[in-house]
Amino acid sequence: MDSVKNRKVIPGLYEVAVFYNGELCYDTPITHDVLRSQNDPEVQRVVGMIQRLERMDIHYLHPEEEDA
Repeated sequence: MDSVKNRKVIPGLYEVAVFYNGELCYDTPITHDVLRSQNDPEVQRVVGMIQRLERMDIHYLHPEEEDA
């Protein structure tokens, strides 16, 4: 808990991650982790890439859901 209190918020820098079904998705063509220290234009670029992910890409990344 102390490490959270000691973190500094830097205005204008963000963390971006891909979520799928409410969970972090670590195996996308966009990134394999959380993107840290992103400025506004970088966030907009990544969000656009996430929005363009094809539905079939998601099924490819999560084939276990096809069996459900």
